[in-house]
Amino acid sequence: MSVFENIWHVLRAYEREYRQERTEELLARCRLSGLEDHAIQTLSGGEKQRVALARALAEEPRLLLMDEPFGQLDSILKQQLKFELAEFLQESSSTVVMVTHEPKDALGIADTIAVLQNGELQQVASPKQVYEQPQTPYVAQLFGTVAIFPTDFWQNYQSQTKTTLGKLGIRAEQVQVVSSGKPELNGKGSESAVRLPGTVAYLNYQGHYQEVAVRLANEELLTAFYSGNGLAAGQTVELLINPADLIPLSE
Repeated sequence: MSVFENIWHVLRAYEREYRQERTEELLARCRLSGLEDHAIQTLSGGEKQRVALARALAEEPRLLLMDEPFGQLDSILKQQLKFELAEFLQESSSTVVMVTHEPKDALGIADTIAVLQNGELQQVASPKQVYEQPQTPYVAQLFGTVAIFPTDFWQNYQSQTKTTLGKLGIRAEQVQVVSSGKPELNGKGSESAVRLPGTVAYLNYQGHYQEVAVRLANEELLTAFYSGNGLAAGQTVELLINPADLIPLSE
């Protein structure tokens, strides 16, 4: 069948006028306009994925199960479809269970995230909670760049750092890179700041920011996101961290 017929067929129990209207709506929503007459076997993997999504949405299901729904889409189309899906969910009373290996997809769409590792549940929480308050190193690392060290490592630099857990982590966006000796931490007083001296190991350009890997005295690498200019490999810097931003993690 053609793309149009694939969607039309799902709606065979409805009146012709509604079938036509709903099929055209889904073709537009899933960015399939212009492909109506194409046979399925002539489509790319991403286009087939979008047809499958249109078919799944056709009858406005109460429960929608999605397994890697954006897996074969390029970044532009993926972003468009994510917004379309989010809009659909807001307009409907459907519940969606989505399996994904892309943490950003889960953060952007989900109300609740369940993190599995080797088949075992690690944490169930809101997107904000799994990002800002991850319970384990695995969950922390899954949702972004984070450096994790034993608690006593941090206490060497900040004796007031206290926790009953064995490890503390810090996300890359919460680390400030400064020239050695600079007294400020994002405009705040730096009396309680954790200050880690190190050397820039490498820079990874990411457009509006750079990933800066800094090698510390213990030879560990800690990554920071840096939006300024002027850093170079081999340069001596300090990493400034607010102790309040450290994330306590269980083993």
